[in-house]
Amino acid sequence: MVDEIKQKNILLIPVVGQPPTYGMVMAIFAVADEYDEVILCVRDNPMIIPTNTVMMMLGYVFKKPKFIIVSHKADFADICEIPSEIIDDVTHIASLSYHVYINLTSHGYHVRLLPKPFGYNDTFMRTAYQQGFALDMLYQNSKLSDNKNKEGINHAS
Repeated sequence: MVDEIKQKNILLIPVVGQPPTYGMVMAIFAVADEYDEVILCVRDNPMIIPTNTVMMMLGYVFKKPKFIIVSHKADFADICEIPSEIIDDVTHIASLSYHVYINLTSHGYHVRLLPKPFGYNDTFMRTAYQQGFALDMLYQNSKLSDNKNKEGINHAS
């Protein structure tokens, strides 16, 4: 008897909104358990913040190996065909944007439209990111002052 190799169940989610919202995060987590892997493809077209920052923000929330975060110039709301470097090995596509959903569906792709929880899109993850960054800076500064105090260097008040 030949054992069948189980194909990975991989979901592609184009991320078009910037910055990420709590609603987006909650919607993705709501479906993530249905898949072996989730690829978040951030559109490389900075609107409010740089793409690398968006990817870093998402990386704080969505951890490997379950989640893979990539970027691409493709505008999923306008493209006729998903680039092969993105679609390889992908078994499912989902979107949080009805523009992306309509465009890809009209071009023959089977796309799942993910509902976003009502009321959470007004609260941006950017605030949490900025607060986390500020706390990291305070922590680093406190470590520096501890090291200076250990070396016998005192700060004048």
